[in-house]
Amino acid sequence: MYLSVSLIVMATLGATDAQTTYDSYTKAYWTANAVKRPMLVILNPSSEQVAQTNPITIEELQQDENTRVALEDYVVAVIDTGTAHGKVVHGLFGSPQLPRVVVIDERQDKQVYQTSESLTPTKLAGVLQEHKTNPVVRVSAKVIHPSPVTNTGSPVFQGSFNSFANPPGNCPNCRRN
Repeated sequence: MYLSVSLIVMATLGATDAQTTYDSYTKAYWTANAVKRPMLVILNPSSEQVAQTNPITIEELQQDENTRVALEDYVVAVIDTGTAHGKVVHGLFGSPQLPRVVVIDERQDKQVYQTSESLTPTKLAGVLQEHKTNPVVRVSAKVIHPSPVTNTGSPVFQGSFNSFANPPGNCPNCRRN
């Protein structure tokens, strides 16, 4: 039994070291969520639109060594917007001009980079290096002296580690958080 568990753990660890590329946004999202990696989403035009704009291929990006190394830290989703799934994903991103490159943080909370401009592999490698880790520090605590619960006089933590250290903005949407 221990051998089979060890093999599963080793296979999982080995799989997280390899670059992962999907043609489904949903599969890429859940994989990125499980391995706590950021996502690179590439929305390509459908085959009918390819004559107008060139799609971005993973093979093209991997020709540049710096980009290939940077891609190892990402879960990559290359979406053909001509498919039914691709049309839905394109709509979820607000139907931007194609091709579109989006970097989503490792928590899958927010888009940290997005563009429809043409990117050279060198520029993309710089973008990927810049956004590969985007840690969000969340701390909020309140220490009460003396403790009303224990009556020992020692401080007791009352608070949450789930709010931002840097408070959100002052717009109505941010104030709800």
